[in-house]
Amino acid sequence: TGSKGCEMNASRAILDRHHMGSSGPTAALPLLLLLGCSVGGSQALLSASKANWTIGIPTPRPGASSPNNALFAAYLTTEVGPLFSPPLIFRSAYFPAFAPSLGAGDVREMDFLIADQKIFSCLELEVEAVALATRTATLGALGGSTSKAGAVVVARANDTRVNSLADLKGMIVQTLPMSAFTSFEIPRLDIARAGVELLADAAQVQVRSDNLTSMVQSVINGTIDVGFLPAGELEYGVGSAVDMSKLKIINSKNETSDGGSFPFHLSTSTYPEWPFAFLPKTTHDDTTVAEEVLKALLRLNSSHPISVANFIQGFSAALSYLPVHTLLSDIGWIQKNCTTKTRTCTTAVTNYDTITCPEGYYKEVEDVVHAQCDNKGYPCPAGLYCVCGPCKLSTPVEAHNGTGFRCSKMEVCAKVTQKESFTIHFVDNLKRGVPIEYRFLVETNNPEFPKSGTLYPNDRFEYNVTLGTADIGRNVLNAFIGGSQIQVSPFIVEVTETDCAEGHKATSAGECKKVFEIIHFPEWFRGLTWALGGISFVAATLCAIWTFINRNTKIVTASQPEFLYLVSAGCMVTSVSVAFVSFDEKSGFESTELTGFCNAWIWLYGLGYSLSMSALYVKTYRVRLLMIDAASGKRRVVFKLRHYLLLVLKALTVEAVILTLWISLAPLRWTRHCASNGNSSDEFCVSIGRCENANAMPFLVSFITLHLAQLLYLLWLCYQVRAIPQEFAEHKW
Repeated sequence: TGSKGCEMNASRAILDRHHMGSSGPTAALPLLLLLGCSVGGSQALLSASKANWTIGIPTPRPGASSPNNALFAAYLTTEVGPLFSPPLIFRSAYFPAFAPSLGAGDVREMDFLIADQKIFSCLELEVEAVALATRTATLGALGGSTSKAGAVVVARANDTRVNSLADLKGMIVQTLPMSAFTSFEIPRLDIARAGVELLADAAQVQVRSDNLTSMVQSVINGTIDVGFLPAGELEYGVGSAVDMSKLKIINSKNETSDGGSFPFHLSTSTYPEWPFAFLPKTTHDDTTVAEEVLKALLRLNSSHPISVANFIQGFSAALSYLPVHTLLSDIGWIQKNCTTKTRTCTTAVTNYDTITCPEGYYKEVEDVVHAQCDNKGYPCPAGLYCVCGPCKLSTPVEAHNGTGFRCSKMEVCAKVTQKESFTIHFVDNLKRGVPIEYRFLVETNNPEFPKSGTLYPNDRFEYNVTLGTADIGRNVLNAFIGGSQIQVSPFIVEVTETDCAEGHKATSAGECKKVFEIIHFPEWFRGLTWALGGISFVAATLCAIWTFINRNTKIVTASQPEFLYLVSAGCMVTSVSVAFVSFDEKSGFESTELTGFCNAWIWLYGLGYSLSMSALYVKTYRVRLLMIDAASGKRRVVFKLRHYLLLVLKALTVEAVILTLWISLAPLRWTRHCASNGNSSDEFCVSIGRCENANAMPFLVSFITLHLAQLLYLLWLCYQVRAIPQEFAEHKW
């Protein structure tokens, strides 16, 4: 067929072998066929569907080698471009090799691509990318090369806790970004095969973007327990910067690679190195260009500038990436859509998006995961990204509170104070999309927080309910889905008393209330008392003045002004007594002074009342003697004034005797009492002050009885003199 046809057949054999998944010894046969195509005449210029071609190159990360961008594009432009008419031009386009996202929009628009195994496997699945060649790493001073990649797991040499991959449970692990296939995904799967799901069982996984020397030094120092490194880093990277005698290789193993033993320290299975691939959908199936690119790659040797710059031996025939595809499926990166039945890779935008969980596990909410690190006492070192248990064994429905604490059956899920709200998050791992019903078993009703209700899921099958109660103690929250009780339900919500300021205490409703509250007379009461007392005093005074001014008039003379003066005086004294009952501590007086006011009030009121009533009595009595008894001749009438004033004095004496005995034997005292419920065990006291004495009742009864007797007898006298002339009958008004 000639040289051109021979090489094209050999290149096509490589492409076909990729789709067949061939690996092992037979992988070299197409390459031998291609190398054997060395005869034929001059080759005519080829044609391509376009002149400009893009090569996707991962952005270099500090501290590690990566393909040299400009050299790759220049090399292919020089080697492949002139074979076509018009000449082809290759340019480099960059994407982040270790970023959380594949940069799907940009990567899928490239023609060729050199990328890590994870990115290529997803593109192979989704856009039918084809691996043309697999890069081979140079062994430098060791000599030779390898087209396989693996990881090495290191621990402190004197750490007796970690001797195998199965011992990583409960350890602090540090790795490169979780999107990195070689340094994270490979060891993760081998660890899972040893019975430990790293993202569920490790105490903490710390992620760093560079500086593997710092990682290894942290292992030696005991800051972390285990570190994951790409195989070869100990030999060519960090090995010269640390004391290797202080490290031990976990699960050290031997693997075959390129016909011999794997040349580096190794803890895991090996997988093909990075591929150089082309994307048929963007190249319009222009396999002619792909074939020439492949031949150019195979011509690279260890001395070429590209190989030297990127620490590679060159490229070999593409190995099968089916093992990579299987690994990504096992760890959950490749998932099957139950609706469309298609298989796609996880779309990652953030660091947390790069975390995937295998079958039987579900991925926890990011805030909850970070909170778990804090709750477990594993702070994240500065500059690193850390997670604690992002993958959880699946149960039908999970529940946790707003701080990330996971709720368990009949265990305390949330601790709050009275009326403080709390939020419970439910996640339906079975993704059923049915409502959840809840019942909060509390006594008090709160319209803001219904005791029962129905919750509906969001697009992530999550449910949220915010509740609160004033019921102190351990309250039960029950939840049901599809009519069945949730596995972790019921759980406990512990409510404690509202935290109140000093001198205050929470009520049963959760409101803060003063433990001891003093009630004083309101200002309006004091003002009203003084106003009414003042009006009474002024009125009595004016009446006395008017009587004095008009004392010589006939009607005033007939009304006996001497007794009118006494009535006014009694009213004045009684009016003054009112002022003494308007004082309390707020007025600036001590309890001893207020006690004096209590007794002064009863004295002034008693004497004032007695003076007024006795004066009215004597005046009316005298009228009756003059107008009725004298006219009828029933008795001899005494007209001297002192005789009647003596009656007033006797009445005052009786009043004074009762008051003296009262004040002597049972004096009133200013005291305060709790007026809450009349219950001495009540925690709250509303203090009301008053004048009282438990032994004063007999005197009070005597006091009131005397006054009522005086009043009744006076009314009887008024009735008796009802028919006297108008000028003598002021008692009628």
